[in-house]
Amino acid sequence: VLPARARAQPAAPSAAGPAAGAQASEPSASPVDTTVVPQRCIAALLQRTLTAYEDHPTSVDAAAPDVMAAINYFVNDCISNAEVAGGSFRPINVLVPEISVVSVKAMSRQFSEQTGHQVNITTLSLEAMYAELARTAAEEPDAYDAWCVASPMLVPIVTDLQLSPPLGDFIGRVPQLNWADVTRAVRELAITFDGQVYATPISGTVSNLYYRRSALERAGLMVPATWEDVLSAARTLNGTDIDDDGDADWGFCFEQLGCSDSTWLVGQMLAPVTQTMGSQQHWLFDPQTLESFAGTPAMDHMLSLMKELMTYSLRGYSCSQPMAVNMLVGNCAMTIKFDGLFKILQMYTQPVTSSDIGIARLPGSTQVWDRSGQRLAECTPALCPFAVVEETYAGRRLVNRAPHTGSSTVCMLNKNPPQAQQQRTFDFLSLFTTPEVSLRNVITSPLIGPFRTSHFDTSPATLAKWAKAGYNESAVEEYLTLGREMMSSANFAVDLRIVHAQRYLDVLESGVQDLWDGSTTPAALSSSLRDSFSGILADSGSFDELLALFRVGLGLLAEPPPRPPQPLPAPQPPQPPAAVGGGGAVL
Repeated sequence: VLPARARAQPAAPSAAGPAAGAQASEPSASPVDTTVVPQRCIAALLQRTLTAYEDHPTSVDAAAPDVMAAINYFVNDCISNAEVAGGSFRPINVLVPEISVVSVKAMSRQFSEQTGHQVNITTLSLEAMYAELARTAAEEPDAYDAWCVASPMLVPIVTDLQLSPPLGDFIGRVPQLNWADVTRAVRELAITFDGQVYATPISGTVSNLYYRRSALERAGLMVPATWEDVLSAARTLNGTDIDDDGDADWGFCFEQLGCSDSTWLVGQMLAPVTQTMGSQQHWLFDPQTLESFAGTPAMDHMLSLMKELMTYSLRGYSCSQPMAVNMLVGNCAMTIKFDGLFKILQMYTQPVTSSDIGIARLPGSTQVWDRSGQRLAECTPALCPFAVVEETYAGRRLVNRAPHTGSSTVCMLNKNPPQAQQQRTFDFLSLFTTPEVSLRNVITSPLIGPFRTSHFDTSPATLAKWAKAGYNESAVEEYLTLGREMMSSANFAVDLRIVHAQRYLDVLESGVQDLWDGSTTPAALSSSLRDSFSGILADSGSFDELLALFRVGLGLLAEPPPRPPQPLPAPQPPQPPAAVGGGGAVL
């Protein structure tokens, strides 16, 4: 029990006495700044503890729950907001999206058992997170000690709300995090801004093309390499009986249309067309000008592919269902989904189902956007330095791939609580990131994706850990190899790192919904997106500052390099001298 008030002892008088000319001073009696605990709280703690043992006089184990309840009451009601030596002694309050709550709760129980610190968790939908943080910044800046968000929210939280501190000092104090093992796509892009780390990852995302092997084999089709191939396969397979139940099935599944998955699909289809020169080129906005690719033939091309693909697609389930149910039961031949579907296939379906569903890399494109010429063009080594010659439905072609896997889930500290509380909170968040714990979460949770290089390890020792959890080792090796290839790609398409990112994503989500409902056309939607993006940009502040922030978020210099000088006009041939009347000399 904390002392009601600890006071400093008077200093012993000096043997030499007071200095000459100095007044003798009274011994100091000022108190040391420690916590004042009301006597009623101490009494209540003692009373509840005694009652617990009186109610269970023969069993200490039986009394334990009541004793713990007494201690929890004391901590929560008596010193939850008090200051003690070393900082604030109170629960850690964390705001998390609903999709992450299961894993966060599991970690909070482990942390509480190890440290005795209580973790309070508040959940919201992913879409409501930013609005709640904006309210927090304006009205209640210390309401939460940390929050876990989709990685596109990092830049606006840092720049607009200015709620989170950089984590370099915290990370430096925990060498067991092995920070260099975090993949480049996450370490340098998803959680870093302007050269500083602002978040710890708790989940990466690896999206794949999933396909029914038997359906493709019966139709004599190979695994699609491009989005045009996906469309062609869906056109061929649509209306066939994929699951042998006598009913016609669909060529493709749009899972969770109208949720964040639909905005990811826009990026996954557009990025191979618009991004050819590496991650810093970005797939939606030009970092030289901040002009979007909406309203260009590149966006028109992508939306036309999407619209036709929709005609061969079964509409998906609601946002609350993380697994592609229609794909699992055989209602469609192909879908795009994050790696949770692979785990569900391995852990919860019959081998006959899991073995029939194959996985492949996200499709690429043979048509790319030539930014200098402002035209769609066939992929060439000059336009697509990262492209590889692959077998497509149109023959051997250069295929540009720019894998866009959606967004990572990352956790950020609140800069407003005392330093000691920040450290305790970081200690909690770092549990998710440690190599051992994070690998266990990746293996056991369908909602936790890999974010460390070691998560993609295919050594016998690591594969044995997957096998122990019920996975097929050969399938795991294929899944990890594909994921490692995409996550390590120099042309990896990063999430949308721009001020008011969520507003752009909301517009994209709404537009895809309108395209599905038939209330717009690809060309009209492309033009509408351009107008909406221009309006958001104009409403976001100084253009120069926005451009600088966008470039810094991509790891570029704040100011774009000057454009090369325009070539001089071609010299004109000499003109004959004009005739001068009166035979005068020509001067």
